[in-house]
Amino acid sequence: MKPTRFPPAEDYRLLKSQFRRCFSDAPGQAVLDHLRRKTVGALLSPDAPEAALRDLEGQRRLVAYIETMMKESKSHDG
Repeated sequence: MKPTRFPPAEDYRLLKSQFRRCFSDAPGQAVLDHLRRKTVGALLSPDAPEAALRDLEGQRRLVAYIETMMKESKSHDG
């Protein structure tokens, strides 16, 4: 497996603004709200298998990544 390569800083800024444009309008917010409910708002039983816990945590991390990209775009744009 090849190591992950990050894009140059200017491409990364563009990518952040693309995340914000994708999720900041009403349909995008509806999708993000749905992802939050399905992941951050999800509860597993105490006897849930480790694989289920890891899977849900990965999904939560992805939602957090989207939100971070949007927030960082706003802070760069003023």
